[in-house]
Amino acid sequence: LAAHFPGVPHAGCSTAGEIGPSGYAENTIVFIAFPQASFCVTSGVIGEHSNQTVAEISKSVETVKREHDARASVLPKSSQTFALSIIDGLS
Repeated sequence: LAAHFPGVPHAGCSTAGEIGPSGYAENTIVFIAFPQASFCVTSGVIGEHSNQTVAEISKSVETVKREHDARASVLPKSSQTFALSIIDGLS
């Protein structure tokens, strides 16, 4: 992916299968892109969550939210926010 989109931040995770245009699939890649002109994206990684408490994971999420709120302060007041979690399907 990095070779096709140099300098573009990206993230991913393993899955137990994917859902695509033809329905359920395995051993494929699901990709979503957000145009920079329309989105302010802030990302974070919660590594090895099986060893973390809910409180620790919540703290990581709050850190990302604070970072996003600081970066998004330049957006118009009418802007909306959403969160996208990419989580291993067997977790």
